[in-house]
Amino acid sequence: DLRVTLGVVDEQGQPVPADERRTLGDVMTKLDGALGDGRLLLDDVRDVLEENRKEIQELIASAKELSTSADQFVGNLDDVVTDNRENIDATLTTTREAVAKVNDMMTDVKALVAVLQSTLERNGPAFDDTIATLNGTLRNLEELTRTLADQPQSIIRGREPVGRQ
Repeated sequence: DLRVTLGVVDEQGQPVPADERRTLGDVMTKLDGALGDGRLLLDDVRDVLEENRKEIQELIASAKELSTSADQFVGNLDDVVTDNRENIDATLTTTREAVAKVNDMMTDVKALVAVLQSTLERNGPAFDDTIATLNGTLRNLEELTRTLADQPQSIIRGREPVGRQ
C-alpha cells in the first residue's frame, strides 16, 4: 500500500501524525541510496569475478572433466555389470542359499541348546555329585603321587610301617 510506504497510515490503517509522514522525495532518496548501494555491491562482485576469472574458468573446466570421467566410469561399470550379469546373479543365488542354510542350522542349534539346558536343569544335582566325586578322586591321586614320589619302594613292598625307614 502506497499510503503505508509514504507514512500516511500505519500497518493497521491508522493515520500517522503529519510530522512523522514521509514524502515521495524521501522515499525516492532512500530508494536511490539503496540502488546506489546495490550498484556498488554489483561492482564489487564483478571485480571479484574479474580477479578470479582464470581460476573460475579452470574450476569449470575441471568440473567438466570430472563429469566426463564420471560418465565414462558409469559406462564402464555398466559394461562390467552387463558382461558379468550371469555370474553376479549366480553369486547372489548362492549367497541366498547359504544364508538360508545358516538360518536352518541356527534353528537346529537353538533347539539343541534348549535340549542341553533342559538336561542340565534336570540333572544338575547329579552333575554336582559327579564333580564332587571327581574332586575326591583327584585328591586321592595327588596323595598317591606324593606317596610314590616320597616312597617309591611302596609299589613293590606296600606301605612301610610307621616308625620304620
